Amino acid sequence: MASKAPNCSPSRFPLWKRAKIWAHWFRALTAAMAALLTLLSGCGKHHATFPVAPLPQPNPFGFLFPVHQDQPAWSNQGLIDYYDRGITCVFPNGSYMVDPSLAGLWILEPSSGSRHRVSPFGEAPSWSPDGSRIAFEHNALIYSIASDGTGLRIVAALGRSHFPTWHPNGTWITYDSNRGGWYTIWLSKEDGSEAHQLCTSWPAELREPNWASSGGNLTLFSYLQGVPSTEIFSFDSTSCSATRLTNNDRSDTDPRYSPDGRYIAFCSQGLNQWPPQIWVMNSDGTNAHQLTSAGGTWPTWSSDGSKIAYVRGDLTTNGSDQGIISILDVAVATERQVTFHWPSTCR
Repeated sequence: MASKAPNCSPSRFPLWKRAKIWAHWFRALTAAMAALLTLLSGCGKHHATFPVAPLPQPNPFGFLFPVHQDQPAWSNQGLIDYYDRGITCVFPNGSYMVDPSLAGLWILEPSSGSRHRVSPFGEAPSWSPDGSRIAFEHNALIYSIASDGTGLRIVAALGRSHFPTWHPNGTWITYDSNRGGWYTIWLSKEDGSEAHQLCTSWPAELREPNWASSGGNLTLFSYLQGVPSTEIFSFDSTSCSATRLTNNDRSDTDPRYSPDGRYIAFCSQGLNQWPPQIWVMNSDGTNAHQLTSAGGTWPTWSSDGSKIAYVRGDLTTNGSDQGIISILDVAVATERQVTFHWPSTCR
């Protein structure tokens, strides 16, 4: 009997999973609004600051403030690409104002702090292995662009597609998409050709793929039917044999292989708990342990595997260390904030 696609209505999920779904909706809605404001700003001589209307709270754990700099990706060449919402100030209810000239994808040199904007729109960036191009998503489409901001291309335009990541050989871009029904893993060339599914027999949604440097295995998370949490798996890309790496009552997402393939960093959130934290485990799922304590999502490894950049904060305040990108030295557990925002209150 064919497997039935899972019902993704938020009311069917427990509280913690509704939080995850609402957070994705919140990000998608704010991204779309930011893109609209960017288009509007191009009609005038000067960049204006536009208010963003108050939005529903992204999850039920209390009143949360926005993420300012989000979804970092660390290149083999030592640069960090990330998504900046362009927020200039935040209202007491969590809504905020945006300057479109500050929003979009930015590249940061973490040692000097210098940065420049690559694109006025885009989320979830991923570097090509040689650092020459960046794949990203926007409005559920997959794009690529040169690291100098030229040569924008559409990679995937059918269905809704998210979380692009480059194959280590630099030839393929991998992403999850519902173009064939529910969300599964797809690959295509950068020009969109030769698009095909990977591991089509899996009986549940597969999300957020990430390749080991060998190119043989990828890790991802899955919404299993009958399992009350998202769990992380590794897949052999040739045989499609799967290994379950997490098995608990926590929501485990954002898996990222270390450059040597020995470890996987990921985001984990306990049942009815806030905030999520960054964890790390061996690539076979053993020795999982928590790295952060102040809240963290979206880990990305430095090329030597000694550091992890991530989005820091529990978002319960609009403090200057909330919703920003921080670099964690894994061995000594020291941190350094590398992006900054305006922690002011809109008036």
